[in-house]
Amino acid sequence: MLATVSCASIKYNLSQDKGNFSEIKAGEKYSVFDLKDNKSIINVTSIQNDSIIGTNKDQRVSIAKKDIKDIVKNQTGATVKLATVGAAVIYGAYVILKGVKDTAESIGRALPPL
Repeated sequence: MLATVSCASIKYNLSQDKGNFSEIKAGEKYSVFDLKDNKSIINVTSIQNDSIIGTNKDQRVSIAKKDIKDIVKNQTGATVKLATVGAAVIYGAYVILKGVKDTAESIGRALPPL
C-alpha cells in the first residue's frame, strides 16, 4: 500500500493545462521537462509572460513556456515522512501480534489438559 504513493506531483502538463502555469510558484524547486523530454531542475525565481526563470547550481536558467511539456514538484520531505510512518505501522503491528502470541501461549499453559 505504501509503495503506491507518489512522492512527486505534476504541476503542469502541456496536454492538460495548455499554457496555464498558475500552479508554478516562485521560490520553489521543480523538474522541468521540455518537448524532447530533456530534464532541468530549477529553483524558480520568476514566471514571465513567455518563460520560466530560475537557477540551477548558481547558473541563471530561462525556459520558454512554449517549449515546456511537464513541470514536476519533487516532494522529498513527503517521502521521508511516508517511510517513517510506514516503518512505525509495521513495527506497531509486529508488537501487537507478538503480544497476542505471548498471551495465547500463556493461556494455553494455564489451562488443564483435556
